[in-house]
Amino acid sequence: MVQALSIVAATGLASANKDRHIILAITSFSINRHNQSKKIVKK
Repeated sequence: MVQALSIVAATGLASANKDRHIILAITSFSINRHNQSKKIVKK
């Protein structure tokens, strides 16, 4: 029972970590696009 709970907790942490990586990737991607569009506007 305790082992099953720890496995569930570990997989939950792993999936939350993966989600955070995806969110970070999306945010950095949109920030980069935003900066690129600002550079284009300056020209």
